[in-house]
Amino acid sequence: MNAVSSIDDNASAIVTEPAGWTQLTTGAPGSPASFMMTQDGLGMEYPLLIYNIFAARKSVLSGFFSDLDKTTVLKVTFGWDNDRLPKSVVLKICERHEEDSPEESKLASRMFRRECHAYEWLSKQRKMCVPKVFVIKKQSSETCNALIVMEDLSERSVIGELTDGITVEVDLLRILAQIHALSMTTQDWTLLITEHTPFFYEQMSRFIQSVANQWTLFEEERFKELKNYLTSSYTSETVSESCIQLKIKPCMVHGNPAARNIFMAHSQKKVAAVIDWTQAHPGCYGEDIAKVICWNLTAKERHIHLLKLLQFYHYNLLKKYQAYGGENHDEITLDQVKAAYDRFVPLATVNFLMFLPEDMNRVDANLLERAKNLMEDVLLPNNIEETPLIVE
Repeated sequence: MNAVSSIDDNASAIVTEPAGWTQLTTGAPGSPASFMMTQDGLGMEYPLLIYNIFAARKSVLSGFFSDLDKTTVLKVTFGWDNDRLPKSVVLKICERHEEDSPEESKLASRMFRRECHAYEWLSKQRKMCVPKVFVIKKQSSETCNALIVMEDLSERSVIGELTDGITVEVDLLRILAQIHALSMTTQDWTLLITEHTPFFYEQMSRFIQSVANQWTLFEEERFKELKNYLTSSYTSETVSESCIQLKIKPCMVHGNPAARNIFMAHSQKKVAAVIDWTQAHPGCYGEDIAKVICWNLTAKERHIHLLKLLQFYHYNLLKKYQAYGGENHDEITLDQVKAAYDRFVPLATVNFLMFLPEDMNRVDANLLERAKNLMEDVLLPNNIEETPLIVE
């Protein structure tokens, strides 16, 4: 079980150059900046305590999330020799930009607090596949940004690449099934993690439409059909109403299970941790299933393995739901899982456009091909070849 400290809104924390520290070197953006701490507040000296801070800004990523996610990720390396203490940690810092509108600033703050709440709740549960979290500061103050201090996973795992997808989709579905099952059996998390605001869906729709308008892949009638899925009302209604319509208990949905939010063991056969919970919300497990499968697999892989993946997810969801004491487990059927997946495939498809740049001349070929295949499957579903289920 991970221990999490929550510090009050006025507490100070290290963001750039804290009081009592001497800056030794400063490099270009993205290069190390070294600091030495001379006092710990009690007059005790630590002359060789060096922090190397490597900026790994998320804004280098293209697409919608570079506009929405106002965060900076820093790796902090310690110079001490104590093997019982971590050699490094990761700071995720909520930024404040003067050029942001009040609505954009509020949205960024809400999303960051959403992630803080998710980590707080998940860290209290047993055997959850998330990073160890040491400190959470939910609110920015005059002297310090809101931030999360967490485990540095880079020594024992490697992060996925969006352009390549992942090879651990089975293990990822198992992990999400565990989180879905637990959150279906308790209500305490719903006090922390609430539904997204209308402005979130409006911003999402704005970017998706700007990307879709550049496409010339489909004839006019097909493009009109695609536009039915591009509105903010379609996304918000699908997310908020699917549980009622499908008679499924709401659960905690990750919302963004893209490859770049998955740390894999170096063997790339197991998931080491799932990160970036800024889009966590109450909803239907079908959203996470559809995004895992549609976003991280090629069209061929998706068509060949779909039924096996849905079977595997259903088995693990039911197993964990029973283990957590869930009632009426006979209501969780494979047909229900299939229906939930099918319902969210169009949403996962249009949401995938958020990973593409607004300038389509700079788009990665693999991402473009995956987006094209997904849209063809949604608009031309009769072209999908059915593959027989092979049970091992």
